[in-house]
Amino acid sequence: MDKIDPHKRKSDPDKTLLAMGACNLCSSMVGGLTIIPEILRSSTNILVGGKTQWANFFCAMFVLAYLLLFRNVISMIPLTVLSAVVIYTS
Repeated sequence: MDKIDPHKRKSDPDKTLLAMGACNLCSSMVGGLTIIPEILRSSTNILVGGKTQWANFFCAMFVLAYLLLFRNVISMIPLTVLSAVVIYTS
């Protein structure tokens, strides 16, 4: 992500690894998958103008809220459409 950051900021790899490990541990404890969608979320935030780490935080909170509140609506979306959105944003 450092390469596509328009502000040319450098991330700390140690903090990133610690954060990903903590997220994967918490996700595994509640039965979730330990995938790392960091690149997709970060590139989307850069495309829409996010400049701070709060953009990633709010993105994760909105995804969690949609998953909890609109599960029935999300399940009606064809998987091919969701795949196209992922491919377009990455």
